[in-house]
Order: sequence, then C-alpha cells, then structure tokens
Amino acid sequence: MSSAKLTIGILGLGQIGGSIAMRLSGTDSGLRILGHDIQPQIIASALELGIINASAGTTDSMIAESDIIVIALPVSDIIEVMKSHATALLAKIAVTDTGSVKGEIVALAEELGLRNFVGAHPLTGTEKRGVGSWNRDLFAGKRFFVTANGATDRKAIEHIEKIIQLVGTTPTSIDPIEHDRLVSLTSNLPHLLAYVLKAMLEKDAAPNDIKTSLCGPSFAGATRVAASEPEMVFQMLRHNKQNLSARLFELQGMITEFQDLLDRERRTEFRHFFGC
Repeated sequence: MSSAKLTIGILGLGQIGGSIAMRLSGTDSGLRILGHDIQPQIIASALELGIINASAGTTDSMIAESDIIVIALPVSDIIEVMKSHATALLAKIAVTDTGSVKGEIVALAEELGLRNFVGAHPLTGTEKRGVGSWNRDLFAGKRFFVTANGATDRKAIEHIEKIIQLVGTTPTSIDPIEHDRLVSLTSNLPHLLAYVLKAMLEKDAAPNDIKTSLCGPSFAGATRVAASEPEMVFQMLRHNKQNLSARLFELQGMITEFQDLLDRERRTEFRHFFGC
C-alpha cells in the first residue's frame, strides 16, 4: 500500500477506534490520521496525545477528507452510516468497520453496491471506556477477522489487510455467516450471562457489604464484561439475535439436564457432565 499521501479517517474513537489511531500514529506508516467522535473531550484528548493529526467536525467532512474509512461504532450506528453516506463511501479507496456482527453488515454493503467495503472484526477489547481504554498493543496477538465476499474489490481488501498488519496483527479471513454463528457462543452468550449474574446479585436480599465480601475471583471473572457499555452490548446481541436465540435454547436444554442430574444425585453422570 502506498500510504505516504493517504488519509485514514477513523469514525468513533472509543476503545477500538482510539487504539487503532494510537497504534497507527506510533508507526512510520506515513498515514495521516483524521478522527471524529461525538464527544468533544475525546477529540481534545486524541489531539493532545497526538494519536490523530486532525479532527473532523462532522461525519460528512471526515468522509470527504479521507481516502480510507474505518467505522469504529456500535453495530446500529455502522449500519446507519453506511445507509446515509453510501454515495460518499463508494468514492473512497477502501472502507471497513469494526462491528462484532458481520452477516447483516456485509449483506448491506453488497446491497448498497459498496464493492470497496471490507467487513472486519478485531476480536479483542476490555470493559474499559474512554481515553483510559486506548492501548496501542490492544490488537497484538489477537485475531482480526476479515469478512469480505466475492463481490469485494481485491484492492480494497489489500488496503484493509495492510492496515490490520500495521496495528500489530494478522488478518484472518472468515465467512460472515459462520463468524456470526460462532460469535453467538464465544462472545454474545458470555456477555449476556455476565449481565444476568450481575442482576441476580443486585436483586439478592443480603446486605451489600456481605454480598461484596463473598464475591470471589470466579464471580469477578464471570461478570467482568458486564462493566461494558450497555448500549454497545445490546446492539451486539440484537443484531445477532437469531444465532443467540439458538444458543439460549441449547443452554436451557443443558441447564435442564444438569438440574435433573443434581436433583437425582446421579454422581457418575454428574461428573461426566463436567468431563471428569
């Protein structure tokens, strides 16, 4: 990728977008980094820390001034940007997103004729928010999935794969439908269960100090992601609801099976259930 004169516009400077900017600004890629976020204090911090070269006042201006676009927003917002700015996006060298759901987004890109759109999903991140969540090494050693299809322009794929390499990892190709099916188990369901466990603790009648003192490492680990931005998590689950519903049905069956073994004190089957 000849990047000396290219401007990469990052729409959304949350943990993922901000970390991409931070990593790229620390390389000799030659890219000019333009950022936009709805929170002025985020933009101010990004400029102060030097992780972006300039800010764009609006989404329109950021797209107009950029050669490559990274839409690092919650899923519903990614879809809205694609729909409302399709013509402008089509004129770019390459466009990508960082959404955790890929089937709907890739299908929309094809419907809109965005052959320069390369769906992507970095499988990383923590429950942290804001400026303190930015981490130049966030992507190191992590999977960064690419979900292009047969209609996607090869040159656009090459540009986005180069960006992924610049942020410190290797792009991994995957079918968008298979991606969503597997993520419903490996990410969506754990997030939902974390919120369920947190809600159960909050509803328990015991005094808060007693509840807190009895929360060991296992509970903390199981509920860590419940500190994530709720709207982001809701959108992630909502846009993969068909796959998630299938996982919940499977989970209900396994819980019923376990409950039966527990009620009947079937030690051998109980141990087998846990792989002992």
